[in-house]
Amino acid sequence: MTMNQKTSSQPGFLPNFCAVSTVFMLVLLVELLALMLAFSAGINGFWERLAMISLFAQWLALVNAALLCLWRRWLNSLAVAHAAFISFGLMLTVTFILSLAALYLGLISGFYSLSSQEWTQFFLFRNSVISGAIYAVVLRYFYIQYQWQLQIRAQSHAQIQALKARIRPHFLFNSMNTIASLI
Repeated sequence: MTMNQKTSSQPGFLPNFCAVSTVFMLVLLVELLALMLAFSAGINGFWERLAMISLFAQWLALVNAALLCLWRRWLNSLAVAHAAFISFGLMLTVTFILSLAALYLGLISGFYSLSSQEWTQFFLFRNSVISGAIYAVVLRYFYIQYQWQLQIRAQSHAQIQALKARIRPHFLFNSMNTIASLI
């Protein structure tokens, strides 16, 4: 099955973002990512940077998870490539909108000023690039996991069919022997 094919009996490749365990793992992974991003800029101002990155990243992850939860049934009814493309676009749009909201909230709270339009563009560009890379890796992981599950199902089905094929001749042979002995 290629990335463009989808059968109606197979579940989609997106996990259930409505499940508590999935959201819990998402929160933990996003916090780990925020920690790594905060460490990457150095030790000076680490805790403030970690707080801001965590706040932004958690909001971003939870809003994306909520939207994917709401649209999961529809997305999983599409071909895998279409669902991945739409999910990717949706998540990048959410990133851009929340980045704009973060800029606006930072401006009205006095956290920074818009004296530099280049910094604003850099902030939007940086968030889009980092998020896009993360989303691409995550969607690829979901696709590989989906293919692995399909392969396990096909393998199980083939093993069951092989066992059934072995049992049928023995049943027929035993039945014929029983009939022959009765005669």
